[in-house]
Order: sequence, then structure tokens, then C-alpha cells
Amino acid sequence: MQVFLFDQQLISVINRKEEITDETCLITEQERAKIEETLYDKGHFWRIDKYTVGCSGKQPSENHKWNEEKHEWEIDDELINANLDKKRAELWETIKQKRLEATRTGVEVTLADGRVRHFHTDQVARQEYDRMGVMVVLGSFEPRQWKTIENDWVQFDLDTFKLLVEALKTKVDHDYRNAEVLKAQVYKSTNPETIGAKRMPSYGFKAYDLSSETYFTQFNNQYMIREPVARTIEYVRQIDMGLPYDRQYLEFVLPAWIIRFFKENGLKFAFIPIAGVGGANFKSLYTGIMNYQQLYRDLDNWDWRSDIRFKVFIRPRNLSVYAQVIRRMRDYDDRKADAQIHIRVLVGFR
Repeated sequence: MQVFLFDQQLISVINRKEEITDETCLITEQERAKIEETLYDKGHFWRIDKYTVGCSGKQPSENHKWNEEKHEWEIDDELINANLDKKRAELWETIKQKRLEATRTGVEVTLADGRVRHFHTDQVARQEYDRMGVMVVLGSFEPRQWKTIENDWVQFDLDTFKLLVEALKTKVDHDYRNAEVLKAQVYKSTNPETIGAKRMPSYGFKAYDLSSETYFTQFNNQYMIREPVARTIEYVRQIDMGLPYDRQYLEFVLPAWIIRFFKENGLKFAFIPIAGVGGANFKSLYTGIMNYQQLYRDLDNWDWRSDIRFKVFIRPRNLSVYAQVIRRMRDYDDRKADAQIHIRVLVGFR
């Protein structure tokens, strides 16, 4: 027979009636399941009669309190307020951590010549900026070449430094204001976990190519790879002249710092190639084809140091429209920008 030993709060088995004591309660299989649930959740037991035990089962929610007199769970206002305060405090700590991360993941600067570049804002970079600020005060600042997040070099003179400082101030102010807005929403809501820090935008990267901003917002942790490192095709006419398909590609580099950033922040990689022709009058007449399986394998086996190279193959999106465009472009000089193939690759977003 299955029994519950009330004094020991233990389920056991007896084979003889002589083993029954005042602390022994006979139980059915259905009662056993509820008793096990109560034991597991450290619930409450009471005697219904000499041989029958009552048990509370699992606490329905964190806002329920046990009523010993009624032997039932009841919603407790004090628990509701205490648990709400705890959730709000935890979310605020998470938001502050996200705010700190947001200030360390790059800033966009529009240079004096109109180019848009992104500068590092991690701890090492900020220490160097502080050192430069001291040099400016001492009058010993000297222009230099500076490497941006895009992995290219810019002339870093005093005007560029001033633009960077202003951009940093704007970025930090934005992140702090955004955090305060979220905090106000969290402390106002009675269900704050539906707000949470997952709505904290900005990790520094935005899809700054016009063709991508049509489809994506700047708050999706995006990075746009704009310039290939190797070309087998450059002009439309090269495709029209019968270059083999396996030679119609551009090769790109996924920088190690981007891979590290996405992995360390738990961001899921996604790759969206955007192919077209033309400058200001960009026409998306092509489909970019990538070997995603190989690329994801390379990411899974990444050594935490190296850049990853990958190819984007070019195929016409619509053959009839493509043929009409090609006929018009036959008269173009291949050196004209309007006849060039343009590829961009949007990397990763949550």
C-alpha cells in the first residue's frame, strides 16, 4: 500500500496493517501525484482526518500566498507590489548594462568632405581619444591617418577630432535619454517584462547605404559591407559578353571585429546581398547568390582572430528586363559609373 508519512513528509510503501501508525496516511495514485508536486515545490500539508492528508499543490503564481486557516492559495497585494518592484529593479539594471554596451559599439561621423564613417568607441579607443584631448589642450596635437570601423583610413586632423567628439556626445546623450524613457515605461507598467531592455535600440551600427535603409531601420544591429576586396566583374558588359557563371562574383571580407561583436552579444548572423547597377539611379536588376552553408560553417569554426572571406555571385533577376537594359547599355563606355555593377551585403541583425 502507498502511504504518506506525515511527520516525515515522505511517500513510502507498507505491506502489513501493523505498520500503520498515527502518522501514516493511505494515498491513491492520483493523490501521490499531487503530493509529489507539493513536496517538489515545498508546499503545505495538513490533516483532513486521521488517515487522510491534504496538500496545497504548486503555488499558482509568485503573487499567491498560502492561507493556513482556509487551506488555499490567495492573491496577496503585498506580494504583487514586492514582486513588481523586484522585476522593475532587475530590468533597470539590464537597461543600464545595455546603455553601457551601446556607448561602446561605435559612433557615426559625417566627415568634412561629406563621407560617413564609423569610429570605434570601446575602452581602448576612448582612452586614445582622451589622450588626444590632452594633446589638443597642450597644443601638441598632430594630424594622422586613422582606421575606421569600415576598415579604411581617413585623415584624422583637428577638425575630424572635433566632429568625433560632437558625435560621441550626441550618441551618449541619445543612449542615456533612451534608457530613461525605457525606465519610465518599466516603472509605469504593471507588466514590465513586456517592455524590457530588448527594446533598447542602438549598438552603434546602422545600415548607412541608401539601398538598405529603404527596407531596414537603423536600430537592428546592422552592418553594411559596401566595398568588395576582389572583383571578377565590374561592368554590365562583362556579364553580357558571356563570362562563365562561376566567374561572375565579387569577394567580400567579413571583419573579425564584426564577428566578435555579434558573437559576444548573442546576435544571430543573417546575410542579405543587394545587387544592382547604376549610381544615383540604382536599379536592382540582379540577384546576389551566396554559399550560406559554407559561410555559416566558417562562422561556427571561427578562430576568434581572422577575417572571413566570402563570394557573392551575380545573376540577372529578370531576363527580359535585363535584356532591355543591356541593349541600352551597349552604347555606354565601360568606364562610365552608370554601367558598373554595385553589390552591398547587409550583415546580421537580431
